[in-house]
Amino acid sequence: PLQITTRPRPYISHANDDVRAFILSRLRPLASRYDYVHLSDDMSSNVTYVESDRAIYFEGTNVLFKIDGTGASPASPESTPDGVLFSCHYDSVSTSPGATDDGMGVATLLELAEYLAVPERRPRRTAIIFFNNGEEDYLNGAHALYEHPWSNLTSVFINLEGAASGG
Repeated sequence: PLQITTRPRPYISHANDDVRAFILSRLRPLASRYDYVHLSDDMSSNVTYVESDRAIYFEGTNVLFKIDGTGASPASPESTPDGVLFSCHYDSVSTSPGATDDGMGVATLLELAEYLAVPERRPRRTAIIFFNNGEEDYLNGAHALYEHPWSNLTSVFINLEGAASGG
């Protein structure tokens, strides 16, 4: 089995690709099992922006997993979003295997996805679980989220970010 933190996994590395494939392999069966669970293998939410003295272009490779809440109603222009966004990132800096930044968040949100997808634990509010890439490089995955159609479904944000060894 793949171990998320075996080696460093910076954005666009083979190790990063392996972790992304692992995340998708855990989520695909859930999305195919329940009609209220949706998986977005987002390879199209790209962004270009200027930060200080540099121009940034990022081709997104985020993974989003949505569980429609039991109290969810179709979005309309006058409705207020009621979903919860849970976020982590699956890349690491090039010098660290990223166990606490953010392998721990990836493992936690994979388990949360499996827990909430089961019909008897389905949440009232829509849950979007966001596995973003490129966090270590200017928060690029988060920038790409704003290009995704699910970005306007949430009103609450919980970020599982490196918060253990010294953080």
